[in-house]
This record gives sequence, C-alpha cells and structure tokens, in this order.
Amino acid sequence: MKKRLQAKGTIQRDATISTATDIPTTDADLIILQPLTNDVYITFDGSTPTTTNGFLLKKDGIFEHELHSTNTIKVIEATASAEIRWQLFVNNSTAE
Repeated sequence: MKKRLQAKGTIQRDATISTATDIPTTDADLIILQPLTNDVYITFDGSTPTTTNGFLLKKDGIFEHELHSTNTIKVIEATASAEIRWQLFVNNSTAE
C-alpha cells in the first residue's frame, strides 16, 4: 500500500500561546508544525509543556509528527510573542 497524504483543512496559526494551548488533531494522521518569530515548547501527551517537560522547537524550523488516537498536542511560547502554524494531513492510502 502506498501512503498518500492529503491536507485536512487549511493552515492554522496561533499567536496567543503565552499559556499552554491545545492544538486540535481530530481524525488526522500527520501534523506539520512551524514555530515563527520565537521558539516554542511542545508536548504530545496532553501534559503542559515547560522548560523541563516536552520538546523545544526552534523558530523557523519545520517539524513533522505522525499522529495516533492518543495524541493530545499542547504548545507554549518559550520566548514572548511566539507564533505557531500547523497543517493537518490524512492518509489516503491506495493499493499499488
């Protein structure tokens, strides 16, 4: 089976992540994230991201993560005025 990803919805953005913010991933198989302006902390287990919990995503990087039904993504700015953008994708696999 060949994996074919299709965008689900449009690119989303959030520039108000001074507190831990949920990123909805309902029915998606993959997410691509890009922190803009400043770095962010992120978790994939629903816990609150902090300097000691989660991953540091550096600004202007592009990050891809396969999603599972148990993923609950939370993000918070590491430095003031951070913005994050993301796009969800669904897997439309075909047999080939």
